[in-house]
Amino acid sequence: AKEMVDALNNRDFDKMVELFSGVEDYNVTAPTAEQWEATADSIEEQMQLGEFVQYTTTRYTAVEDDTFGEYGVVILGTKYSRQTVSWQVSFDKEMRCIGLRI
Repeated sequence: AKEMVDALNNRDFDKMVELFSGVEDYNVTAPTAEQWEATADSIEEQMQLGEFVQYTTTRYTAVEDDTFGEYGVVILGTKYSRQTVSWQVSFDKEMRCIGLRI
């Protein structure tokens, strides 16, 4: 989960595409590098997080839905220079990233 958030924080959009490719097995289109860049720009513009400082907490839970079946969610508390936020990173049973929310 931290690898996904680190990639977004570091604007490594090719890594984001690589890490998120598991969604295609669920008939969901994975975002392109350009879409990840637009997402990162939008997050910075709207939330004005500032520079990443540290991870503060990590929690785990299990979820089930019609699209992905059973999957796990890692909730990462993160501190930035201007705000503290939680990221939710979802993984399927094969530990492939299938979701990311802030």
